[in-house]
Amino acid sequence: MHPKSLSTTEPVFAAASGPHRTEPLAGAWPRRGLMLAVLALLAFLPFLPTLQHDFLPTWDDGVYVLQNYRIHQLDWGNVADVFRLHPQRGRMPNAQYTPLVELSFMLEKRLFGLAPGLFHLTNVLLHGLNVLLVFLFLRRLAGKADVAWLAAAFFAVHPLHVESVAWVTERKDLLSALFYLLALTFHLRRRDGGGPWNGRAVWLAGLAAFLSKPLAVTLPAACLLCDYYRQGRVGGKAVVRLWPLWALSAAGIWITFYTHVSTHVAKSHEVLALGSNLLIAARGIALYLEKFVWPFGLSAFYPVPEPGQPFGLSYYMALAALAATLGGVAWLAIRGKGRPFVFGVLFFLVVLSPSSRILPVGMRFLAADRFFYLPGIGFFLLLAGGVLGLMRGRPVARWAGRGLAGGLVVLWAVATWQRSQVWGDDETLWRDALAKYPDSAYVLGGMAQAVAARDPEEAGRYADRALAISARDGQTMLVKAFQTQRAGQFEASLDWLARAEAKGVHPAYVALMVGRTYSLSGDHDKAIEAYARVVALEPRSTEYLGWMALSRLALGHEAAALECLLDMQKIDTTLAARARLLEEYAPRPPTPLQQAFCLSPDLMRFQYELAQNSQFVLKDKARALREYRLLLEYYPAVVDAWQAVAAQVPSRRWPAQVREVQDLHVRKLAVAFYNYACLLASRGDASSALAALRSAFGYDDSLKDTARADSDLAGLRDTPVFIEMTRSIGEH
Repeated sequence: MHPKSLSTTEPVFAAASGPHRTEPLAGAWPRRGLMLAVLALLAFLPFLPTLQHDFLPTWDDGVYVLQNYRIHQLDWGNVADVFRLHPQRGRMPNAQYTPLVELSFMLEKRLFGLAPGLFHLTNVLLHGLNVLLVFLFLRRLAGKADVAWLAAAFFAVHPLHVESVAWVTERKDLLSALFYLLALTFHLRRRDGGGPWNGRAVWLAGLAAFLSKPLAVTLPAACLLCDYYRQGRVGGKAVVRLWPLWALSAAGIWITFYTHVSTHVAKSHEVLALGSNLLIAARGIALYLEKFVWPFGLSAFYPVPEPGQPFGLSYYMALAALAATLGGVAWLAIRGKGRPFVFGVLFFLVVLSPSSRILPVGMRFLAADRFFYLPGIGFFLLLAGGVLGLMRGRPVARWAGRGLAGGLVVLWAVATWQRSQVWGDDETLWRDALAKYPDSAYVLGGMAQAVAARDPEEAGRYADRALAISARDGQTMLVKAFQTQRAGQFEASLDWLARAEAKGVHPAYVALMVGRTYSLSGDHDKAIEAYARVVALEPRSTEYLGWMALSRLALGHEAAALECLLDMQKIDTTLAARARLLEEYAPRPPTPLQQAFCLSPDLMRFQYELAQNSQFVLKDKARALREYRLLLEYYPAVVDAWQAVAAQVPSRRWPAQVREVQDLHVRKLAVAFYNYACLLASRGDASSALAALRSAFGYDDSLKDTARADSDLAGLRDTPVFIEMTRSIGEH
């Protein structure tokens, strides 16, 4: 802030009447540029930890990105599909109509693949743009550059914004806020005598804001609040002038209502529970105010009492406080006083209203940090005005104001840095929430999902605790299905899956796990039926076509398996690029099936899991031998092809596929040969076992030490061939 701008005795906020004047930034252009650069740094630096973060599959990144298959291919058909109310190439994520967000994901996937760091970088850059737009909007609204700058600085670093920036899915908040702020700024430019194009820009920016998140249905009301801030009243002409935005808002409300009701996300008994909804909304508003003032102890989830449980005294006190606040705001507005306060409070409440839980959809929760992102601008404006008011007082007050401004920015920036690290992965995030709400069924269920792949038994314990508190969560039932599946309890797994589907879990997820359960149990006919259901529900999901191909191969249907793999190539254009790379650098595998599998090495990982499950979980040696034979008929060709590429292309130019094979599949192939050798040795087939061991050591020489001490290979230990093969290099 320029010292000259703080020495004036003019009021902090713009005058109520007369021609509106926007105060220019103080100082020469280098100083102005420095002020804007500081805002950009404040927006970027506290969120640096997020650039190292992964996606959060259990926290909607799966629904919006990882398993949103229609955004995995950039083509006109998929672009058109994200704008449909009835998508044909996959489902609408969480029944939220956010086509511009999905389109941004589609572009990133096309340019960078599924590299989480780049998705996070985009979010941080969007936040930086929003910080600058907050400054431009408030500067034009309040007419004071110093007020706008300080409010934007607070907006840049506040910890309540971590959820919106650090979570890839909440691109919705960032993109919608960007267009929303543009629309408000263009509205003010039009009111200040700008050209007619400003009116068209308001409508276009409002449309883009709504296409990013339904929150934008509040835009015309926010425009009227800006008029009130400027003039102290809202005339009928101002309301009529905004008719395009009112029409957009009406269409947006209808679309949101339609998508949520048609997909059963909005449940009538919850929507009609007006009394409890009002209590939850009031308590949530109070929570936002608490966390705005003291943004510590934040959580990814703030639970509410389970249905049938009483609301605490804090809910009723919050409702009374909200009623008193609204009464005070109305009294001030009628008296024509306290206009900044009236604007700040009403801006927050109006913009928050679609997310205030008065009309709940989906899961029940008290509040969410992300919902504060845009509504909180009203509070930041009030805070900045109050702090600058101190700076214009006596010398002691000026120093106190400067210390308060600087202290808040530093304190909040440090807290944002620390909070950003909590959003690093699913498990860290859910453990943080669990530490704050250990008895929340939803948090326990989320914790179960986060650790399911790493430790199914631990996940099962969390899931049991969650279901003991509330037996309604279908996602937690999926965890139980996964746990019992990994334990080889296939009937129990199928039962949990049926119960999850009855609780509203999307049929594609259920069908996927049903197919996997049947694959693991060896019932490939039923597995194929389940995978066919997934493909029907998610027609762009190529990986399930691949799993179907493996099941068909297990049944001996090679032609049908090849058909599935060729269908994958038609859908996934990246496979064509891989084919060209292999054609240039690798010898062509002898069979069409081997050639097709080379394009999708990850399918071999799934077959590897089937073989391992048969050997170590089911302890069915005969079936394990069959699964390994099927795996080893194709896996060596896959690894050898990509190894040939790695040998001819400098490592700095390796595509992601080459690195994946080098880092993951070479070792897995070696272990597959090794385990196959152990099974053959246990059957007394020494020559075949030794041949498999030779192949294993060819891919991973370190397995020799394991082989010398492995009791499964005791029958081979004294043979000259085994002794020779297992010698280390120094012993030769």
